[in-house]
Amino acid sequence: MPTYDLSGSNKYYTLYKCLRGDILCGKIKKDEKLPSKRALAAELGVSVETVRLAYEHLLAEGYIRSEERKGYFAEDVGENVPAARGERGSEPSVPAEEKFKVDFTKGAAPVETFPFSVWAKLMRGVLLDSGE
Repeated sequence: MPTYDLSGSNKYYTLYKCLRGDILCGKIKKDEKLPSKRALAAELGVSVETVRLAYEHLLAEGYIRSEERKGYFAEDVGENVPAARGERGSEPSVPAEEKFKVDFTKGAAPVETFPFSVWAKLMRGVLLDSGE
């Protein structure tokens, strides 16, 4: 099992960065099974919640995948992932030749493509369900 220094104030984020770094540099290979949350928490002397948060962060960014009743596995991040992915202030670079159906860049999505009627209906439903 890995040994990481989690003495900082934000243990989950420190663990996330350590695991991400190991995946990016190849210490943790594609499809390699990560330790269970409980096992890693016991090994590092942290709470299971700390490991769960780090794993969820990695999962959300595509560094790992979860397989039900099997555990967590490293994904192939390849060369498409910048080394600073997930860091505040970093912007992922998109090759100029890539074309997307919708541009979600702030202020760039055309207003006419947003489903206002669907959004308004869902919002009314939520507000009615939640009461005052």
